Amino acid sequence: MGKVNEAVPCFENAVSLSPNHEKAGFYLGLVNFMKGDYKKAEKSFEKVLAINPENNLSRAYYAFALHNSGNINKSGEQLEMLVDNEVKDPEVYSVLAKLYVKMQQPDKAINLIGKALSMQERAEYYTMRGDVYAVKKDFVQSVRDYDKAINLNPDLASAYYTRGMAKIELGYKEDACNDLNAAFKKGYVKAIGAIQKNCVNK
Repeated sequence: MGKVNEAVPCFENAVSLSPNHEKAGFYLGLVNFMKGDYKKAEKSFEKVLAINPENNLSRAYYAFALHNSGNINKSGEQLEMLVDNEVKDPEVYSVLAKLYVKMQQPDKAINLIGKALSMQERAEYYTMRGDVYAVKKDFVQSVRDYDKAINLNPDLASAYYTRGMAKIELGYKEDACNDLNAAFKKGYVKAIGAIQKNCVNK
């Protein structure tokens, strides 16, 4: 979070020097969003969209910021605009999927991640979809997506952890412990608690 805080004045300065700089405005909104300062993020994304209404990634984060600050109706309006647009950026679908997860609409999130994957296969997208399937208690499909994520990026420690937790739910303790240990060895410190709970003396 320290680096995010340091980035804010840099982008604020860039925007003050060039108010119509679309990319600087977007990143100012993004760092404020990451800080949890959703009102400031909204203002930045509004300015970006005034410069370029076709900036769908800004609109996606704008919708997310509105939702997080409690402006549900306006967030819904932005979502409808994105649905109507012909979005070609997989990251837009990724952001929207996260928003739908927060809105407790996992099926819509899964559909959006599928659209992102149809444009670009990324380990992070498979992990995200695996997480949503886990929320739905579909651990078989969850494991399949984590498998794909790990095939694409064998060093993605979080995918080993979440696959291990899904396998525990399926009763595959030995395989689960192998995954949890792999996650820990790759630097995923959170795995140690699951290892102690499920794998010690197993």
